[in-house]
Amino acid sequence: MDGDPRTCFMSHAEKNPWLIVFIGDFQRASLIRIHSAESKDNITNLKGVGVSADNRSQYVKCALEKFLIDDRETSYRCSSQLYVFVSSVIITTTEAPMLRLCEVEVYVYPH
Repeated sequence: MDGDPRTCFMSHAEKNPWLIVFIGDFQRASLIRIHSAESKDNITNLKGVGVSADNRSQYVKCALEKFLIDDRETSYRCSSQLYVFVSSVIITTTEAPMLRLCEVEVYVYPH
């Protein structure tokens, strides 16, 4: 999000929190990497995490994880192809009261 995995995002406590990362014009996304936050205040492992990419006409589901382990990087591909055209990435959770992430990186396939 800001290029520094030591700074993290935490949503307010709410039902089904989410985060959207806009990447500007369409990009050829080949990989999405998420760095989850380390445990704070006994809030551990994000559960029911969804990762989707928006290509302006539909959401492409990249992953649905039972949980993300704290303070770990996890990578996802959104297609069996080399890349998928996207303008944003959406991270959701349906089973945790807060969303805590330190970094969301979208790797662009070279031209």
